Amino acid sequence: MELFHGPVTLPGPLKFGSEAEWQISRGILWFAKRSAALLQAAGLVDAAGEPGLVLPEDRIEAGKLGEKVSKVLPKTALPGRAEIGYLRSLTTDGLSTKPLPFENLTILEDACGLGNAFLCSLALNALQKGHRVQLCPSLLDPEKLEALLLPELGTAWVSDRVGIRGAMLNLDEIPDPERKLALKNAMERNHAIQQSLIQQAEAQMQMAGILYQVFE
Repeated sequence: MELFHGPVTLPGPLKFGSEAEWQISRGILWFAKRSAALLQAAGLVDAAGEPGLVLPEDRIEAGKLGEKVSKVLPKTALPGRAEIGYLRSLTTDGLSTKPLPFENLTILEDACGLGNAFLCSLALNALQKGHRVQLCPSLLDPEKLEALLLPELGTAWVSDRVGIRGAMLNLDEIPDPERKLALKNAMERNHAIQQSLIQQAEAQMQMAGILYQVFE
């Protein structure tokens, strides 16, 4: 399936044929860059990256679960192929999410920030079995995955942060209950901050959309 090319998506080409078009296009780019900067700021609000809240062994266990899940995937005689595209993007109409018309859709309960470790491990094993894998970076942090799609198998795994419904898979098995509670609380606080920054980024893209209307 076709995915977004980046976390911010403009509706069409810019115009530089006249001085007026050049000025409008420059304004559109300014708002788009401002929106991207706000998304990047939201990605820096990440309790899962704070020392002591998520330990290396937590991510290792999430990776092992990804490897375990991959065992049910059939092996093919083809070489694996990876494609990268965003499942979500900010457009001039707001936050847009690509539809997932897959029969097998699993939502990762990711309140502890372990989804990336699970998805990276699963993706590696799927590639080794010869599948075409679509890697979907996080809207807020391109170095982390928020979804993994196997189009030919009609199968996808998506972080619950994306807001899509489906069968749930719990990734929050952190053995220390006190650390787990502290991490979940911190992640919830971070989510509220992130949503505020995303809303500000949407407002910037709406301004870009208003300038696009001048071209019309």
